[in-house]
Amino acid sequence: MQRVGEEVDPESTFAVGVGAFARLLGLAFAVAFCSLGVQTAGLLGEGGVQPLARLVEWETLPGLDAFLDMPSLFWLGQSDGMIRSVWILGALSGSAAALGLVPRLFLLAATACWLSFTSLSIPPTASQGLGFAFLGYAWDGLLVELGCVAVLVAPGGLRSRGAAAPSRSTAFALRILLVRIVFGAALSPYLLGDGSWSADGALAQHLWTTPLPSWPGLVAAGGSGFVLGAADLLSELLGLVLIFGVFGPRGVRHGVLLLLLVNLAAQAVFVPRGVWPLAVAALALSGFDDAAFGRLKLVAASRPQVGGLLSLLSSAALAALLAVGLYVTAVDLGTSRAQEAPSGLRLAVGRWQVANHYAPLVDVPSDRPALTLFGSADGEIWEPIDLRSSPRDPFEAPPGPSLHLRRLDWAMDRAARQIKAGEMPPPWLVLTMVGLLEGRADVRGLLREGSFADVPPRALRLELHDLTPASPGERGDRGMWWYRWPGLDVGAPVMVEDGRLVPAQF
Repeated sequence: MQRVGEEVDPESTFAVGVGAFARLLGLAFAVAFCSLGVQTAGLLGEGGVQPLARLVEWETLPGLDAFLDMPSLFWLGQSDGMIRSVWILGALSGSAAALGLVPRLFLLAATACWLSFTSLSIPPTASQGLGFAFLGYAWDGLLVELGCVAVLVAPGGLRSRGAAAPSRSTAFALRILLVRIVFGAALSPYLLGDGSWSADGALAQHLWTTPLPSWPGLVAAGGSGFVLGAADLLSELLGLVLIFGVFGPRGVRHGVLLLLLVNLAAQAVFVPRGVWPLAVAALALSGFDDAAFGRLKLVAASRPQVGGLLSLLSSAALAALLAVGLYVTAVDLGTSRAQEAPSGLRLAVGRWQVANHYAPLVDVPSDRPALTLFGSADGEIWEPIDLRSSPRDPFEAPPGPSLHLRRLDWAMDRAARQIKAGEMPPPWLVLTMVGLLEGRADVRGLLREGSFADVPPRALRLELHDLTPASPGERGDRGMWWYRWPGLDVGAPVMVEDGRLVPAQF
């Protein structure tokens, strides 16, 4: 460690990169909270699909044990006001961290608020609840893990500017974390998937079968097979081989990090994944040394970090998180599809989400089923109740690139695949239909304006149909985006009676 006052070589310090990591992660938190926040009333509120108050037996579970099983601020209350308070506090904390204000404190607050939501997907062991169905994706856990790490490495003090530079060992530890995430996500399809990613044209297939495809992704899917094949190969090489170059010489490290940032930008445009690209990009920035940022001084690179008990404890905690993360990745990648029973450590780590295994999508489906809800007042005329990003209309373009994740729409996409595979509709889908039939405004607000926006339908039915992308020529000449093939009814029409779905009678 360098002494105070000693001149620092900007090619060997990482103050700006680590400061940028903390700021961009704060922005990722703010975006994630705002995206979730506008949906909480319909998903989790008192009039939502899965009301928080009924999600867990809050009053009957033992306090400390239940909290350790499901760490959440919602043990303090489950009202709509509490839900709003937590997500708004999280969004404000993330915004403050993005501005460089008391980074460690506000990143800690944002992480605690986000964990309060994501932990709802895994209810306490003693609970009879099913868990919240709209959280628990790879990017949800990623924010918690990166938040825990950022609290340990972010600039201390009231502002990022003027904070002490992090040690080189801290910057190196962040590169280890980056490699674990990128390499683990790239390797997962080969160890846990069905081999579909190895087939020719896998990327083109993925671009239109992925949940909630964007219109740039759909356009790219019909593009040059050579270009897509080269992009797929380069992405695989980056994740499986080149990513280890971040441990190499300065020029190699910067080249690999730039390539990774380009890859993440492409993901954000062509393959919607919520805030995943933004959060991983934040971590990647920590690998650039101060000289690479030139005159950009988000933090002071000239003042080296001074050792002390707090610094020692932070380093030890960071090392422990890295060790647990490597253990989690090794265990999960070695687990078969049969899913062996997790160890006590793996279970505890999973519940607190301080270390996660990242495998966003390990298979490439061969088709694209979709679900459409139809409502009726008389049993004769059936009108669609569309999702906000529904691909039901063949002449309507999919949504554009966005970090906003419509969670009901995403879940409906997954449910369509489950139902087509012969599984029963998931419980949350049944609850969604109950909410629509009961006329709950918050549930109806999750779907697009149109039919039955003011008066609830008397009956609902589900239709499962297949979609295939239109050719580039048809898209250009006719404005057609999809072929929508004739659908099949999923069960019989239903109506609601005493909070339960029953066969419809007219």
